[in-house]
Amino acid sequence: MNERTGAAILKQVFEGRGFTISEDVPLGDPPVVLDGYDHVAKVGYEWITTEAGDREEFTPAAIAVLEARIAAGELHLLLIDETEAVSEGDLVLMAERFIDMLRAQGRVP
Repeated sequence: MNERTGAAILKQVFEGRGFTISEDVPLGDPPVVLDGYDHVAKVGYEWITTEAGDREEFTPAAIAVLEARIAAGELHLLLIDETEAVSEGDLVLMAERFIDMLRAQGRVP
């Protein structure tokens, strides 16, 4: 599945669950661009693909910074590598489980 298709599927799931998603959002710290992000809820996602050059951007160091920000409650991100989700159904299921987990933990309305 290519970058555009995967990102579109994720956007559809997140918007279908009530999030207002902006596309291609620069985060700043670390300097990465997320495929989708809701600025108010501070929830976003990234479909990591070779096609988009994401592996150069989402390095282990960048992911460590993101994980620290997530642990501090600054934001909530779903990072999915194309090698982990190979079908539309996989992406939908992962996104739905992520959103359900955030809601169950009271992190988002």
